[in-house]
Amino acid sequence: MRQFNRLLATDFRNVRNLLVIVAAIIVVAHVAFLIATGSMSETSANGWFVAVNGLIIGTVVIVPIVLSFTIWSKEWELNTHYVLFSLPVPRWYILLSKLIVVVSVFLTLCAFAVFGYFMDISLHRNFPELIGNLSGKNVFYEFLNYLVAVNSAMLGYLAGKSLPKLRGLVTFILFIALVNIPNYIMGFPIFTVRHSATQAARSAAIPLDQSYWTAIIVLLLVNLLYIVASGVILKKRIEL
Repeated sequence: MRQFNRLLATDFRNVRNLLVIVAAIIVVAHVAFLIATGSMSETSANGWFVAVNGLIIGTVVIVPIVLSFTIWSKEWELNTHYVLFSLPVPRWYILLSKLIVVVSVFLTLCAFAVFGYFMDISLHRNFPELIGNLSGKNVFYEFLNYLVAVNSAMLGYLAGKSLPKLRGLVTFILFIALVNIPNYIMGFPIFTVRHSATQAARSAAIPLDQSYWTAIIVLLLVNLLYIVASGVILKKRIEL
């Protein structure tokens, strides 16, 4: 466990600057927005509120997915993979360390974004709702969906790295395919929203009732499968 903690500490240290910079940008964007909207009309302020918070949410979503690729690619670019893979630790430790770091970055940026969002709302109660009323169930469902994207990025990159001549193409195709596999599975009749669901739930495309829990199980299994596949490739196919 001590060896794993060292790996984790190293990976966190490597993304520290990125995390600080993006978090600072989020904070500055919210502060600048609040200062700028002080003299704006209600209509203009509402428009900027949607634009700024939408941009921040997009940043929070995109940055960790990009990090899922770069956290691996940097090892080869800096030639630190020689040291990394020669360490007397299971390669599962390496994979889980990087996955934990990416998810932690995502959750940290979410915390900054959500805090700023509700600060905007509390100071300007006339602003429209952007996030909406998400229940705990829906938040968990969306988090698992996002985790699929993160694991798809890592699995796609490692699979591409195991085929050097087609690395870029394999990585891109696998990432797109892997991200959409859960959506394809959800298209089966058992996962469709029941007729008792509200119109709002239908538009959100979030499974309800018994379909919800079936979808959760599927997403958990897909994530587990992607992690196992990444571990196998990392152990069997990635060479120094």
